[in-house]
Amino acid sequence: MARNVGRIDQYVRIIIGLAVLIATAFFSYCPLYLLLGINTVHRSSAV
Repeated sequence: MARNVGRIDQYVRIIIGLAVLIATAFFSYCPLYLLLGINTVHRSSAV
């Protein structure tokens, strides 16, 4: 398979990807989980 992504584009994608992961961890919110109906928060019944 021939490469079609340049070095700068590759680095930008890595940085943006890491920034998204850090942002979702920081805010505890992932829009993709919302779309997929996934919820990994385990709420205690004793509030």
